[in-house]
Amino acid sequence: MKLIIQIPCLNEEVTLPQTLADLPREVDGITDVEWLIIDDGSTDATVDVARANGVDHIVRLTNNRGLAAGFQAGLDACLKLGADVIVNTDADNQYYGADIAKLVEPIVDGRADMVVGDRQTDTISEFSPIKKRLQKLGSWVVRQASETDVPDTTSGFRAYNREAALQMAVVSRFTYTLETIIQAGKLLVAVEDVPVRTNPKTRESRLFPSTWSYVPSQRDLDLSDLRAIRTDARLLHRRSNSGFRGADSVHALLHLLGPGRWRRARSVADLRHRTLQRCRSNGRAGRDR
Repeated sequence: MKLIIQIPCLNEEVTLPQTLADLPREVDGITDVEWLIIDDGSTDATVDVARANGVDHIVRLTNNRGLAAGFQAGLDACLKLGADVIVNTDADNQYYGADIAKLVEPIVDGRADMVVGDRQTDTISEFSPIKKRLQKLGSWVVRQASETDVPDTTSGFRAYNREAALQMAVVSRFTYTLETIIQAGKLLVAVEDVPVRTNPKTRESRLFPSTWSYVPSQRDLDLSDLRAIRTDARLLHRRSNSGFRGADSVHALLHLLGPGRWRRARSVADLRHRTLQRCRSNGRAGRDR
């Protein structure tokens, strides 16, 4: 069983060595552990630092496309590389690398398709009281929309098995964390959460410069979008049960999201279609060998 640990990166030459040093090369139940970074248009020495620190695979985006696009590009690359399990972590060393074993255990044991690391935000001293309240409120809203029990929905420390990764189709320009949980819940992907540890903060968040910037930044996932994603996921589930799979399902999802987001994501869906075809073909070939 192959595990690939993916790390989206934007100008992370300073923090990346520490992050990589914290990652495991051996995990119980896994035969191969590989590292992959997604270089989201970095202008510093991120790629050189990655190579010098033993990263196995590098995906380079020609310009800065944002965290969500980087995450999706990483998933697609990991699938093409034959990953059975994919772990996503952050380049700022926020998450405790040794807890990757805890993340993948439910997948290795066959209990879950997707596992989200629960940072137990109430215990993080660096989080202000207002940030803790906003985290709780946001997670509650996503739990209602997704019908899951994930306590820390904004955690980027998570694991997917191959089948769950094949079903993820991130449309948002901003972040993947909430959208993928809603999709997983509505697609009946088996989701679990496990408590994980965090490391001391190495820098300020680049996604949210301040606590209050979080709220307006969520305009891509406002209540209307949540309702749309819920409807889309139900359609995807019905279609997948009737044999309507792959990019056809993704195109149907995007149509329902509205013309603006459809135009924006159509090229992504087309690329996703080709990727899914290759991944499924590679998977069948691997099983036949």
